[in-house]
Amino acid sequence: MSKDTAVTTLTLERGVDATQEAALAALLAELAGASQPLPAPITGKVLLLGDPALCEVKSALRAPTGTYAVQESQSFLGCQTARVEAGHKIVVHQERSEAAASFRFGLNDSGAQMDTRVKFLTAPQIREMRPPSFAERMAPPHAETTSLAPLSPQAVSRYLALAHDENPIHTDDVMAKVAGFDGAIVPGMLFCAMAEALCLRAATGLSASDVRARFLSAARVGASVRCILSPFAGAATQKARVFVVGEADQMHAIIDVFAAKA
Repeated sequence: MSKDTAVTTLTLERGVDATQEAALAALLAELAGASQPLPAPITGKVLLLGDPALCEVKSALRAPTGTYAVQESQSFLGCQTARVEAGHKIVVHQERSEAAASFRFGLNDSGAQMDTRVKFLTAPQIREMRPPSFAERMAPPHAETTSLAPLSPQAVSRYLALAHDENPIHTDDVMAKVAGFDGAIVPGMLFCAMAEALCLRAATGLSASDVRARFLSAARVGASVRCILSPFAGAATQKARVFVVGEADQMHAIIDVFAAKA
């Protein structure tokens, strides 16, 4: 299957608005039940997709007719201090075929990057997807389980507005069912951001450097979800792993958060 590749340098028109970044941090603190404000998440870099300069990139994320875009993975690498302000240049590496697309956003000359990968699936393919099941042996005995309050349509809508995500499968049950889901689904990126927030809430004195997520299945808006957190461990750079698990033990995502002493 042929692939189209392109490398483009773009100049941001407004970047990530500090007010929106603060609003995202406040939403995540609220959903994570944090007793004090959380720092701006590095997952907030995804808000740059709302910049007008990335309009064509957002269009390229849309699936071909007859298929639907399902996010496969997301990563933020070394971008905690990367500038995403008006006038800043970013380099976008794009690769796309009829079945999938990947986008790597280079945020500075030192290697900071944001990477997004999606698959284009038909409704029958989505209905046939069978997520792996979580088993207790996957997490260490001292793992911490947090049962999240069901993510309401209002909470999801607040995130979508900040992330400039207009995909109707996150808000419209009918459109989501046409696409092969059971109803409107939570954006995988919201789970990614929630995992970072939970890790930072559990580990004071650490600053997140990287977040790497694999998305395994969809979660219905309003469904109960639990996050199983394997605490930070390691030397200079520490790693925590979060399993996002549904009511029937289906795994929605596996998210690794890397951090160092602040």
